Amino acid sequence: MKIVKKKFKIISAVTLTAFLLTGCWDNVEPEERGFVTAMGIDKKRDSQFSISVEIPTPESFGENAPEEGKSEDETENSYTQSKSGYSIWSTVKDIDSETDRKLNFGQIKLCVFGEKILKDKKMFKQAVDALERNKEVGRKVLICSAREDAEKILKGYTGDRKTTGLFVTAFFNNNKKNTDITFKKNLQDMLVQLATTGNTVIPVIEIEDGELCFSGMSVIKDYSLAGYAKNDIMEGYVIVKEDIMETDVTTKFNGINVPLKVTKKNTDIKFREENNAVKCIINVDIEGNVEEYKNDNVPISELETAYEASIRESIKKTFDFFKYNLNTDVFELQDYCRKKENSLYKKFDKENLFENMELSENVNIIINGTGTIN
Repeated sequence: MKIVKKKFKIISAVTLTAFLLTGCWDNVEPEERGFVTAMGIDKKRDSQFSISVEIPTPESFGENAPEEGKSEDETENSYTQSKSGYSIWSTVKDIDSETDRKLNFGQIKLCVFGEKILKDKKMFKQAVDALERNKEVGRKVLICSAREDAEKILKGYTGDRKTTGLFVTAFFNNNKKNTDITFKKNLQDMLVQLATTGNTVIPVIEIEDGELCFSGMSVIKDYSLAGYAKNDIMEGYVIVKEDIMETDVTTKFNGINVPLKVTKKNTDIKFREENNAVKCIINVDIEGNVEEYKNDNVPISELETAYEASIRESIKKTFDFFKYNLNTDVFELQDYCRKKENSLYKKFDKENLFENMELSENVNIIINGTGTIN
């Protein structure tokens, strides 16, 4: 086991080196750079920002031996520095002036917003604007949120992926680990959604025993935190809105939780007028394979019916939560209606269109194969 772990560390070091050494260069030597892999944005008292930057240590590049008296396992993979100020990038400059390496944001992979910053509309808008205007920060930077301070997330991670930024990147690159229903949000997507509706959703990350895990999502309405949705609520959102290829969708059948690995999904949203209101029809077609259940005495059609009922329930549960609990159009149905049925959109009160909208959810499941567990 130690041999396998050591091999993994060597591979990680080589990967990290290649990962960070791509991009444009000036006269600053690589060993003098502080490559920021993640940034946390929090709110402190007196409306100050608290900015945390995560920087891999030289040992992470595989160039330096562990410090004397420390084993490889005891060597820190990264360090996080934090400082407070009244603007994002002036605070970053203050951090830069106190470190022995020149901070570089050209390879940043992750930005985490703390809960207090999400609750402050003015400061959240300022933070979003600061990220958008900085040319070093790429539009594909992943965005996550925390139910506490983002600083605790960056400082709390101790896993083998070296940094939180590299962990989250690897997580989504590896098909979201196939069994986790979550979603990816990058800066570009967030900017578009906020500019269009003022609303967006951001995945929540937490620390458990030094490891990162995804735990629902934060819901932003008019640039401010409206509330959180747990995993069971988030499932309906992900099924409708996201790419769920290779994801397992589970239903209970004959007392057993049976996963369906999705191979194809299509969502079609339509609108019509019904009972002097707007009716939204969400049609979801899913194909997949049941890899962990086989019973020759059970028709495939019964399994398909079970999945259809389960997914319809998930979509309805999510819709009702957004409508009645958070009063936030997270599905962006109002904007869909404006684009697809503009005459219907204009007929009804735009301010209350989602609040008065009714839902009809139709799900069609096709199972292409079953597994070998009897």
